[in-house]
Amino acid sequence: ASVLEEKDRARQPATPPLAKRNPWEDHPDWGYPGDTRILVVEDHPVNLQVISEILARTGITFDTAANGIEAVESVQRASYGVVLMDLQMPEMDGLEATRKIRRELGLTDLPIVAMTACAMKGDRELCIEAGMNDYLTKPIDRFSLFAVLQRWLGSPVSPHHRAVPARPQISLSASHFAKIEALMQKFFMFLEE
Repeated sequence: ASVLEEKDRARQPATPPLAKRNPWEDHPDWGYPGDTRILVVEDHPVNLQVISEILARTGITFDTAANGIEAVESVQRASYGVVLMDLQMPEMDGLEATRKIRRELGLTDLPIVAMTACAMKGDRELCIEAGMNDYLTKPIDRFSLFAVLQRWLGSPVSPHHRAVPARPQISLSASHFAKIEALMQKFFMFLEE
C-alpha cells in the first residue's frame, strides 16, 4: 500500500461510529420477528418508496396510510409496534392525527415517530407537544431509520430466533395505489417521448 493509503487508513476509525452502523451490515439475515408490524403514514409516493425499500430488508410487515385520517383508522383496526408519521399531509396532518390517536383513542403507549423535511427550530417541540415520541428528518436515510427502529422495537434478532415471511407483506392504501398508478403512467409517457 502507498504512504497516502496508509495515512488515510490511519485517520479512519477501526469501526464506524454506532450512528453510522446498522445491524444488517454484519448480519444481513437478521431482522425482526415476522409478527412485527409498523404503520408508515406518508403521502408522497417517492418518500414512501424510499422507506419501503429500507424496510424491506428488516422482515417487518408494514401498512401504509396516505394521510392522518387513514392513520387514525389504521391504528383502530390493527396493532402496530411503531407508527412513522409524516407531518405535512392533505386532509389531516400528522400532528392532528397524533393528537387524535393519543386523546380520542387513548393509545398513549404506541410509539409515534415524526417524519419531516422541515427541521426548523421548534418543530421537534411541536411534535413532542402533540404526543410524538421521536423525530426523523427527510430525506430518510437507512442509518437513522434503523436507529429509530432499534430504539422503539429493540434490536433485531438472528434468523434462528424469528419467523420471517419470505417477503415482507406490504399493505398500500387505495390512495397510494392511485398515486403510484399516476406516476407509472407519467413514467411510461416519458419513455415513449
